[in-house]
Amino acid sequence: MKISPAISPRPYARRRRPTDNKRKERIVMATDSEWQIIEERAETARMSISRFMVERALVRHQHAGDNGAWDEIVAAANIAIKAEETAGR
Repeated sequence: MKISPAISPRPYARRRRPTDNKRKERIVMATDSEWQIIEERAETARMSISRFMVERALVRHQHAGDNGAWDEIVAAANIAIKAEETAGR
């Protein structure tokens, strides 16, 4: 007896990712000012923060010399770090 797709026990079963590609929650440490910059950049890119960070980390090396936005994030983060260090003294 052949089962038709319409009455299959799992007609829309979701494909599982291989276990080595399973996404996991990660923790990122950032100052409030760094995080604000990251949030703004992710919103501008119309991405979630986590996707933005992963994409920027992986794409940066592929497009050497085209790091304008990334360089701005790093520069702003460095300024924020120095300001916090100065305030803490």
